[in-house]
Amino acid sequence: QVNSVAVAPEEALFITILPQGGFDPVQVTRTGGEFRLCLNKRPRADDLVVRLKKQSGELVKEISLPKESIDWSEMVNLAAGSYTLTEANHSGWACQITIQ
Repeated sequence: QVNSVAVAPEEALFITILPQGGFDPVQVTRTGGEFRLCLNKRPRADDLVVRLKKQSGELVKEISLPKESIDWSEMVNLAAGSYTLTEANHSGWACQITIQ
């Protein structure tokens, strides 16, 4: 089962980093423009490095989440296209973000 959501332009985009690893949801579709990207890290012992990349592989943002942090948010402005959110040390963790 793939957890996919569509997010309205005025809404913040919430992505949870699960305690067992991975992201929820794993697919998101929303319109382009400025919005608040929010990462909610469930309690883990690990320091995490989350990377947002364009489909081309170009790094858009790198976010360091120390083990004691739980939440992070920032305004981002993404053009139309496909993006992938990954964790630097866990190649299997991915969230596909499609901006229309």
